[in-house]
Amino acid sequence: MKKMSIFFASIINILLALCLVIPNTGIRVYATQEAPVVQSEPSFNSVVEIESYSIEEGYIAAGKNANIILTIRNANKNSAANGLVVTVLSNSGMVYPSYGNDNQFFIGTLKAGETATVTVPIIVNSEFVGDFVDFSCQLSYESGGRQITNSSSMILPSESASAFLIKSLEVSSGAVVNDDSLLSISYRNNSLRNITDIELIIEGNVSDASKNINLGSIDAGKTSTKDCTISFTETGEQTISITLRYMGADGEQIEMNLGTYDVMVDEAPSDTENVEGVNNETLIRIGRGIAGLAFIAAMIAVLVYIKKR
Repeated sequence: MKKMSIFFASIINILLALCLVIPNTGIRVYATQEAPVVQSEPSFNSVVEIESYSIEEGYIAAGKNANIILTIRNANKNSAANGLVVTVLSNSGMVYPSYGNDNQFFIGTLKAGETATVTVPIIVNSEFVGDFVDFSCQLSYESGGRQITNSSSMILPSESASAFLIKSLEVSSGAVVNDDSLLSISYRNNSLRNITDIELIIEGNVSDASKNINLGSIDAGKTSTKDCTISFTETGEQTISITLRYMGADGEQIEMNLGTYDVMVDEAPSDTENVEGVNNETLIRIGRGIAGLAFIAAMIAVLVYIKKR
């Protein structure tokens, strides 16, 4: 009986101990769940830029139409540019959209890393005078839920700035009347078209053949050097003016003033001076011949004298 009491007391103590331990013990439940989908954050550093631009005609001219070719690139490799609109303008007011066009061009979506080409028809103000015209492009688009705008500034060269570059022009400072004198010119065609019918117009006391010097043609982007001759018809200090003329892209003649040059022109040697010069040269040669013969004769006489002794 006593043993049974001890047994039940032990069981009660064990149950009490379990009651104290179980509330402090957490139950771990293991369950499988799908890994969360990691979504990459949209890239907001999308940059749409003007990669390059050119003038289809090679240059602009006052009162003339031209086409500006824009190459636009989405430099971002991950995000597309949506609703892309190109707006063009010129702060100087010398360039504006041609008739029937406005200054906005809708491109739409430009995918990451892609390029698009846009042709912008313009007309140049008839009062324009100069070498360059300012031209700006504003690019507006949406990328990654954000509206982005950036702009690019460019310059459009005129014909006077882009077509012909005179690298050097040299005229001899001295000449002889009615004789050939050197004129050397080096030039470059900076335009995108070949230039033809190039000539130099010389004004002054020069021969008829020297008044128009044909230089031919030059290919786009090439450099050429020509050596020419001019002949003066009067002596003394002569002043000549030189003008370069060539055929423009529209079939009109373009002229460039290359400045004035002073040349000292001397008289040609007279016939008498030439005859005297020839006579003097002949006499000198005859004298040298006689002297040579006399020397040889003297040497023979000396040898004969020595031999006889």
